[in-house]
Amino acid sequence: MPQSSATLHLPDGRVLSLRHVLFFHRHGDRSPVFTDMGEKWRITDEGRGFWASRLASREQLASLDRIARVVGDDPTMPRHGAPVGHKLWPLGQLSAQGVEHMVAKGEELRKRYEAFIAASPGLQDAPQDHVHVLSSNMDRTIQSVQCLLYGMFIAPTITTVPPTTSPSKQFSICTQAKNALAPAHSDAVFEEIESIVTDSTVLTTPCTR
Repeated sequence: MPQSSATLHLPDGRVLSLRHVLFFHRHGDRSPVFTDMGEKWRITDEGRGFWASRLASREQLASLDRIARVVGDDPTMPRHGAPVGHKLWPLGQLSAQGVEHMVAKGEELRKRYEAFIAASPGLQDAPQDHVHVLSSNMDRTIQSVQCLLYGMFIAPTITTVPPTTSPSKQFSICTQAKNALAPAHSDAVFEEIESIVTDSTVLTTPCTR
């Protein structure tokens, strides 16, 4: 529900003020990640063409890139190389439906925190200076948060004409060399966990005679 005020008056007389909001979200709708499933199915050129036609348009992506740029650990550092999975295009990419969904989510957040935004100095005029963004270095996650920012601070829908946003007005999407949001682990870690769980199951399972 929309917040009618950035403060909350409690029955005991205390007044609580909203000072900080943290959002943690996944990416929007995407194309398939895997090229095959077992030995019976493998994606065809026709299938790749189908999913390529369902992705976000170049015009939409241009609009997103104009309002938010990808950087390294902080805005002064360059991006940590090419995005993961970029060579698998059109697989694992944000779809046009995903763009619409994430922009709509941003619009929902704009309405929900309308009073908070209005009461926060600078957040309306220069939100890029007050919003910290961290994303894994993948196209679909970066584009998803770009859509969220677009819906929350720019407009409820993405136009085909990129907004005239100067570099100083852009949001910075920070990425890290090691994915802290979804860290990858070696097979040895999972094998160790499996061994621990298996041993625990054996020890706790009652013997039947």
